[in-house]
Amino acid sequence: MNRRASLLIIMLSLLLLINATPSMAAVVVEKEAGDISFHFTVTERNDRDVIVAVHATGSQDLYAYDMVLDTDAERLQLKNVSIEIAGFTVGPMMEEGNLIRIAHTKTGPSPGENGEVKLATLMFERLRDEPTAIWLRQVKLVDSKLEMAAYEPHVKAMIMKFPSFMDIEGHWAESDIQEAVIRGVATGYENGAFRPQREVTRAEFAAMLIRAMNIPVPEAKELPFSDKDGIPLWAAPFIAAAVDAKLMAGYEDGTFRWNQRMNREELAAVMARTVGFEAERVKGANMSPSMEPTDLEPVFADSRQISEWARPYIATVVEAGLMKGRGEKRFVPEAWVTRAEAVVVLLRR
Repeated sequence: MNRRASLLIIMLSLLLLINATPSMAAVVVEKEAGDISFHFTVTERNDRDVIVAVHATGSQDLYAYDMVLDTDAERLQLKNVSIEIAGFTVGPMMEEGNLIRIAHTKTGPSPGENGEVKLATLMFERLRDEPTAIWLRQVKLVDSKLEMAAYEPHVKAMIMKFPSFMDIEGHWAESDIQEAVIRGVATGYENGAFRPQREVTRAEFAAMLIRAMNIPVPEAKELPFSDKDGIPLWAAPFIAAAVDAKLMAGYEDGTFRWNQRMNREELAAVMARTVGFEAERVKGANMSPSMEPTDLEPVFADSRQISEWARPYIATVVEAGLMKGRGEKRFVPEAWVTRAEAVVVLLRR
């Protein structure tokens, strides 16, 4: 074995013994200073096996590396690790319960790797069906001149089983519904159905909205509406949060009408507020100059059916890409919003 390979193996072995605890900063970034970045690809081989590949993009003369991954050992069990780069591997070593450390070096006088490099492929067995995550916490890269650069990328890969509902297969919003349920924006029903075409109520949408926006929900708050006594206990905190955030409001008669269905004009008003549109400035002071309310006429064949009060809101959400027509160049302003439509619009936010 030549001197270069011996030095690299000694160095990598030392890396496994020193600095054993990586930085655990909560900031999630995908790229550090310079041109290199890191990412995961995740595939499932069967119902239990999850395959996670770790990639480095923009590599320059990558000869050796030492990386630390953070997993949930109660939900994922490491089965094996494979590395396509020829050379010598140290690990995987389990540290502090959930940390996995892997080091690898090429050997001999060969040059390092460049461009897109797959550092390692890890196969896990899913022990539970609950969502979990894998974090790339720390990477040390060594070039063929034995110069090292350290990164703390904190890239995350979500590991989860897509929820299955008996009534969404083939639905136009199937993937969005699955994502919304995984993210906790929406839930299904006890009988295994999602009911994508069911019309959403104002209370239901308030709950979806607050979850999608990650707005804190108050534990207890007195609602200012005359029909507050009829508002279900589960819905009251979400409605309070939506009202406090000035995303939703009651009606002129003092009611909230929690069980009333939402139409597409009302949905547009709420979603426009999520991107900073203020109802008090409907004159256009905060409208993007590229679209005014009157510009809706060539966009939608039924623009004359849109209420005057709703036109600036709809112009805002259409330009922001949050809402589109329903086909045949029609906005259908008075149509009721379905559960599927609600989650799709919220995910676009």
